[in-house]
Amino acid sequence: SIEILPGEIDGWVLESTPTHPFLFTEGNLGVPQKVLYKAYIAAVRAYFGLRNESLQSAPSPQQCNLLDRLTRVVLLANPAHQTALNSRKKLVQNKAIDPHWELNLSTSLLSCRECAKESILWHHRRWLLRVTHGVPTTVDADSIPEAIPPDALEAEFACASTACHLYPRNYHAWVHRRFCVKALLASPQSEIPSNSGVLTKEYQRTLKWIESHISDYSAMNYAINFEKILSSGKPTEGYLPTKEHAASLLRSYPDHESLWMYLR
Repeated sequence: SIEILPGEIDGWVLESTPTHPFLFTEGNLGVPQKVLYKAYIAAVRAYFGLRNESLQSAPSPQQCNLLDRLTRVVLLANPAHQTALNSRKKLVQNKAIDPHWELNLSTSLLSCRECAKESILWHHRRWLLRVTHGVPTTVDADSIPEAIPPDALEAEFACASTACHLYPRNYHAWVHRRFCVKALLASPQSEIPSNSGVLTKEYQRTLKWIESHISDYSAMNYAINFEKILSSGKPTEGYLPTKEHAASLLRSYPDHESLWMYLR
């Protein structure tokens, strides 16, 4: 995971620390905010200069490596930087970056609160899922691929769940979860009982989330759409209709408008 630490380096990292000016503990990276902003200014200048050079001719391996490093800094400080994301897509297409490694980087970025809410990072992740599982990127970006295996989609539920914890009412993370449900149902393996279990677990996880986040209408909307998917198949063990769920919550929290919308 990655976290942006508020303020200066002092108080977070001692100069004698090997990773100074960064905090690195048990695989978790902490980046002091002021260090990141200084690095961002330098990275953006170097990135556009290098990008202009690479547009004139095919970039060398050294240029690709530098573009990779610079765009990582740019996206951590400014996750809505579409041009940097497009550069990374080209690096993946040119095989300068392994798409599975890029998917791991995406997971790390989305573990950062400032990045978890950005729609284009989620769109980039769906693009990567298509690439890593052999789906042509020329197809409609909103189409649901059939080639993504259920275990990969289970990892996507976990990534989106982390983002929902980091950023309340995270609409874009819930949209990503809906994409994953549809992809799971489109999979040729969707009839296997263990894969039905993945769906059931995600549905129950969603209802439990709503019970502790009673103002998150994005989650409620997701649950309602999810229920339509589940109710169209065989009865599911442990299944609780959203109408009953909403009514039970309203008995405890009658003043919350989002719950009345959920019931309607």
